Amino acid sequence: MIKKIAIVILLLIVAVFAYSIYSGHFTESISAVINGHELQDPFLKGIAAVGAVFLTIGILIGVVVLLFFVFSIVGITLFFVFVFVGLLMLAIALPFLLPVLLPLVILFSILVIKGHRKQKRRK
Repeated sequence: MIKKIAIVILLLIVAVFAYSIYSGHFTESISAVINGHELQDPFLKGIAAVGAVFLTIGILIGVVVLLFFVFSIVGITLFFVFVFVGLLMLAIALPFLLPVLLPLVILFSILVIKGHRKQKRRK
């Protein structure tokens, strides 16, 4: 359902962009200069506008990918820092529970590893 909506929105954006280039509203505001001569032909201005739009889209996709990796690395790092600080505070606050918590951690890690292996076998 979401994919269909995204495709419809994308087609709508392309239609509006094509209409704006076809009607001339988009190309009137463009001033493209090649070898010191300004382009006068509306068709060539349209081609320059489409090239500029594709260049902008490519740059935006690159920025989005870069930000995705930066924020995911920051998020993962912050998560592990908070977990480490929480465990450290727990160990400082409740040192008498440490002999009970260590076997539980080992038991839970074994159960998680076994459960993960069973899920791999099912696939």
